[in-house]
Amino acid sequence: MGNRLMARRGAPAVDPARGLAAVAAARRDLELGNWDRAAWLLDSAPAQDPNDRFELIQLLSRWSGRPVWLDRWVAAEPASPLPLLVRGAHAIWWAWEARGGGTADTVSDDAARAFLERLRLAEADLGRAAQLDPTDPNPWALSIPSGMGLGEGLEALGARFEAAVARAPGHMGAHRHLLLALTGKWGGDDEMMLGFARRAATGAPPGSQLPLLTLAAHVEMAVGFGMREQAGAAVDHLRRPDVAAEVRAALAHSLLHPAYRQGPHTPLDRNLAALWLIQLGDRDGARAQFELLGDVVTDAPWQYFDEPGLIFAEYRAAASGRLAMPKPLTGEQAELDVQYDRFDTLDRATKREVERLAHEGRLHPDPAVAAASVGWARSTARRRRIEVGGVLLAAALAVAVSLAIGRPVLLGAPAMATVFAIKRLRFSRRLARLADQASKGQGYGSGPGHVPGRADGRWAQ
Repeated sequence: MGNRLMARRGAPAVDPARGLAAVAAARRDLELGNWDRAAWLLDSAPAQDPNDRFELIQLLSRWSGRPVWLDRWVAAEPASPLPLLVRGAHAIWWAWEARGGGTADTVSDDAARAFLERLRLAEADLGRAAQLDPTDPNPWALSIPSGMGLGEGLEALGARFEAAVARAPGHMGAHRHLLLALTGKWGGDDEMMLGFARRAATGAPPGSQLPLLTLAAHVEMAVGFGMREQAGAAVDHLRRPDVAAEVRAALAHSLLHPAYRQGPHTPLDRNLAALWLIQLGDRDGARAQFELLGDVVTDAPWQYFDEPGLIFAEYRAAASGRLAMPKPLTGEQAELDVQYDRFDTLDRATKREVERLAHEGRLHPDPAVAAASVGWARSTARRRRIEVGGVLLAAALAVAVSLAIGRPVLLGAPAMATVFAIKRLRFSRRLARLADQASKGQGYGSGPGHVPGRADGRWAQ
């Protein structure tokens, strides 16, 4: 609790611009309906590395809802592939916003329909962009997750990947997207995914991003164990000496190599490296990455935690020696995050009903809803305990000050705060009991998920 309270004071939020001033300025302009700076930024991306443009497209396209300037930009420049790429990438982001991060059995019919409709919009835009510029690998790289969401088999997704790397052999975005498609939750398996990452790393030149795929692959393997309710296996995997050696070698050949070229991908790479260096117990190495990052938190790899910025701050404080080393990536935390995803898919009215019943000490009568509430109950109970610790600490300080200045009249506020804290603590205990009841009643397994067709393409062997 102490670690979490200390880290919370300096916890930054995920930065959609990755700390890049030019991207932040372009995003501000886009909010005002002006795309000139965004177009200039995409046009000026170095031609020798198309992945830079890929990363910029991702950063410029991630908005909640459907901004009106997207359609206006496309209409204003009908012969340009750039607005189509941004709108297509946004449609994918927008589709996952509708779907949520849970497994297929947690997605409502309405959310599933919106998900598929938005992915089809993305496919149309990216297909048109590929026609306008047949040499560009980015429409193909960006279309891998849209095809994945539409249920394309691995053979079809592999064809998109091959089209991208034929135009840009070391395209990290295409590799990252196919790596996700090869995970067990999307139709592949651990052996297939890790083999793909290792082959890409083996042929990569010094300083390439590609060796970092092995770091991402091992994280995905650990998360996969957690989703299958094998938290112990996940932790064991991250602590294996051969995994540690492989991660160190990948970092030395990539981000930590003198030939590594910085770009819009660098904050993402540094966040991944920092997480792994803490996992490996390398405080000095992690501290160096956190010092270079400052407060720049990227979505990956922290998206597997319920509070990405807070976990980033915890790891950073651990790297500086101010806190004890945090828990491994998976285990209780990963299990809790998977459970919480299930609650997040419930509609607002059902969530309110769950909360009302929880205050009364009762589970929701629908067993499926009760089971989906486990993660919310445990996560909320934990936050309540953290809040109680802060309130009691503040109350104790107020009492000390009151006694020091001889003003006992001030003791009323800490007394009220203590009563409030006790009520919160009782509620957190009630939630914990409800979570145990719900998990014993139906369980909170991740379910079968969505499994598109498998294939044995060259890239998946």
